Amino acid sequence: MAFEKFGKSRAVLGRTPNVTIQARGIISINQAAYARIGSPEFVDLLYDEDERLIGIRAAEDPADGHRVRVADQQGASAVVSGTAFTNYYGIPNSESLRWEPRIEDGMLIIDLKVPGRPIGSRRTRKEESPEDD
Repeated sequence: MAFEKFGKSRAVLGRTPNVTIQARGIISINQAAYARIGSPEFVDLLYDEDERLIGIRAAEDPADGHRVRVADQQGASAVVSGTAFTNYYGIPNSESLRWEPRIEDGMLIIDLKVPGRPIGSRRTRKEESPEDD
C-alpha cells in the first residue's frame, strides 16, 4: 500500500483564492491566494490603469514593498495596508468587496471591470439570518 501524506498546504491550495478590498482600502488575501504567491513577507502592489487590473506579487525589493501581516491563528488572512494605493489610483474603497483573482506568473490579478462581491459585517449577516424570521 502506498500512502500519501495530506499536509496543511494541500488543504489551503485546494480552497478558492480570494482578495478583498475592505472599506477604507485595507487588502485581505485569503490563505489560498497568499500561498499561491509564495507567502511572502512583503508584496508589490501594481496597477494597470488602462485595463483596470490590480496585481499583487512577492516584492522584488522588500525595501520598496508593502509588509504583509498575518495573524497567528490558523487560516487567518494576510493583510496589506492598501489605503494609500487605492486612494492614489482612485480605486473605490467605500465598501468591502471581494474578488476571485486569476493567477499569472506568480501574481494575483484582480480585474476591477468585474464587479466585486459585497462583503457585509458579521453583525449585518447575523441580522439578515433567516433564523431570526
